[in-house]
Amino acid sequence: RMHVANVQSGNGIDVRRSGDVQIDSAAVSGVASGIGVQVLVTPGMPSSLTMRGGKIRGHEGGLAVNYPRTVSLSGVEIDSSAFAPQFCFPCTPKFALQIWSPDSVQLDSLNIHDNSGAGAYVDSARVVVGAGSVLLRNQGFVGLSGGECQFGCEQQLSPLKRSTQGAQFTLSSFPGIVLNRTQDTRLSGWTVHDNPGGGLFFTSWDVLSGPTAQITNSSFQGLTTGTLLSALGNPGVPSGRLIVQGATFRRANQAVVAQNLDRFDLTGSHLDSVGVYSYAGVQVIQVHNVRLSDDTLINGMGWGFQVVASDTANALRNVIRDGHPIDVNSQEAALEFHTVATGLIYGNPLERNVVRGIIVRNGSGQMTIDSNVVADDSGFAALQLHQAATVTRNMFARNANGIYIDFGGEPSQIHQNNFEANVFFAIRNESNDISFASGNWWNDARGPRCSGVVTGCDPSSTGDIV
Repeated sequence: RMHVANVQSGNGIDVRRSGDVQIDSAAVSGVASGIGVQVLVTPGMPSSLTMRGGKIRGHEGGLAVNYPRTVSLSGVEIDSSAFAPQFCFPCTPKFALQIWSPDSVQLDSLNIHDNSGAGAYVDSARVVVGAGSVLLRNQGFVGLSGGECQFGCEQQLSPLKRSTQGAQFTLSSFPGIVLNRTQDTRLSGWTVHDNPGGGLFFTSWDVLSGPTAQITNSSFQGLTTGTLLSALGNPGVPSGRLIVQGATFRRANQAVVAQNLDRFDLTGSHLDSVGVYSYAGVQVIQVHNVRLSDDTLINGMGWGFQVVASDTANALRNVIRDGHPIDVNSQEAALEFHTVATGLIYGNPLERNVVRGIIVRNGSGQMTIDSNVVADDSGFAALQLHQAATVTRNMFARNANGIYIDFGGEPSQIHQNNFEANVFFAIRNESNDISFASGNWWNDARGPRCSGVVTGCDPSSTGDIV
């Protein structure tokens, strides 16, 4: 066990050009102007770093690792590190943990918490795996004053310069963990909470071919602002896969942003109190294949799930409850498919939302809306159609309006649905053509009631209005 304390100049532990390095149970503190532990290996040299246990603190950062081929960290704690210069704005951030240009990285049971700078940064790794790590309350500060660089800025080592291919990671605030240009990532059981700059960001995926990330059984929580999980690919040639299973997201502007990818799956996850003005809690843009299944979203603000410009999107068995509006002049919805070529919305219970229930618009192919329940929705409509859709076996109960049809939605087929006690209309058609609605239950065996512009109803009916 190694103890290093009260280092006034330089790094606490400084290892250079060694092949294989093992550091166990190191305790490093009181590093006044350097990094707690730095390992710098000659690029291209066969090498590894293994650390087991230990507690590290350093003014410039806790642990900085440069160029080992493999890095394995387990049970390492880093706190009270990575302080930004007092008069430097904007400066690039300091990270408590930095790993540059490895081949493979394993991060197990790390505890990175309460650092002045950001939490962890991994650059240009082929594989990143890890289980059970915690990143808490890392502030991500980049300077405490405005104006020109005065002290310490020249010491900042920018990710834009350090990476051999020139990273494109540029943010004005910095999250708990950044994985920059990592090809294959698999993380399980991570906790990323209360980092003001956000949670986990995958950056520079636009310079990779088919990157993948799988996040399972992990917990993300914000401080009402920021994004908890983000992956942005190449807008010219969308590629990359982000798979999230069994995660929890709570209290943030956005839970997940997935953009310019080949595939995004969100399965069996729980989301609470996410969403912000003009941004959805889960926002998916230009992703070829999208699957949202068996998720729960409660207490959302504004849009809940929004999928834009997708080839194929499926929303299956998701529960969305108690969504609240932010901008009453916007058509916010619990679930929206916008410009989705082929879509399936199946088996989703939507209850007590004050925003619209489901909106589909501007798609070019088959849109199927089947076996959903939209109930007690006080937004404008339970289902809003701006494109042709097949609407079957759904329940629309006690909503302001059941189905609203606007221009583009008039060729829809609406059959075998139940309309019960919707306040204004079961179906409100404001398009220029006829929609077909037969075989539905209108809350009265005699059929629906007709509004002033519709004829053919049984005048004795007390059913929902069309």
